[in-house]
Amino acid sequence: MENVNKIVEDIKSGKANLELLDDRVTQNKKLDFVQQSGFEKLCEFGNDETFKALYKKEGKYYYAEREYCADNAQTGSCEMQYDKLYQVIL
Repeated sequence: MENVNKIVEDIKSGKANLELLDDRVTQNKKLDFVQQSGFEKLCEFGNDETFKALYKKEGKYYYAEREYCADNAQTGSCEMQYDKLYQVIL
């Protein structure tokens, strides 16, 4: 089992090898792609502007990110979220 703290630090510093699996703009309150069965949330490490979490499924690690208020810069509103799902390549 990989060290979760090391993976998180690599993601934060930009050193992690990430493969983008999915990205979408949504109004859903939940991250659709990690609501599927089998995703185990290991930790969260976001801030006020972005939700970030590390998940594990079938021995592989996944990083999910949600940018809150993705439409704020263009519309001034806060109705859309920008979600991304990456596989962490070890």
